[in-house]
Amino acid sequence: MIITQDIKLKLKLIYLPSIISLILSVTLLGLFRWTLDFQLGILSFKEEIWTFIIPICLSILIMLFWLRKRFFILNLTTQDGESYQDLFQFLVVLLIGFTIFTSQTFLQKASFSLNKISEVQEIKKHPLEKYFRLKKLIADYPYKGIYVTSSVSDNDENKTLDYSIFVVCPIFEFEHNALVIPDSNTMFWYAQKFTKSVDYNLNQDQKSKAFRQFSDSVVHVFDKTSLQNPSYFRKIG
Repeated sequence: MIITQDIKLKLKLIYLPSIISLILSVTLLGLFRWTLDFQLGILSFKEEIWTFIIPICLSILIMLFWLRKRFFILNLTTQDGESYQDLFQFLVVLLIGFTIFTSQTFLQKASFSLNKISEVQEIKKHPLEKYFRLKKLIADYPYKGIYVTSSVSDNDENKTLDYSIFVVCPIFEFEHNALVIPDSNTMFWYAQKFTKSVDYNLNQDQKSKAFRQFSDSVVHVFDKTSLQNPSYFRKIG
């Protein structure tokens, strides 16, 4: 197989730098987060920052300062004079960002073990861990709290009104067959998030009806939730 000088040049100036930049960004960001976030706990950003914002910003920076000028040696202009250079660079940014996003998602799941504990207060002994399994607990459903948020999503196809309902209730424990109720400073809370999207173009009565049905179903589902044998819980905050 004969490799032309043009192909060799493109491999040297485009393909190899792209692969190297991708590997370095994934590796260095992974080590950075594993050390400062998972091990030391001194850089605890929200998960959305690690998995979405940082990958997007990093992929854009790689393109602007490392790859963009190299891509100009590619002939991405049609005979009509239409250039696909910007589109190609945009797709590369998406590819790099998606790869970093995938690596961060995998790192987050692989870096924590499932900690089996006998009582909820033992969570304090594992400040850097996120996943726990309790032998037995009681959630005080009658004293649940409900928090509602709404936002508007506008994509190319349609505009939607997105509802989010957060339901929380305090977690109690049994000790020597007696119910133990901790004080407010040491109390842990069980929380669930429910989401629903409706067409933004519905009239106000239809939106109100859709929300009432959604909220009623949330309360019904939450009240029926059994925590006697949960698979695991994820600590937030």
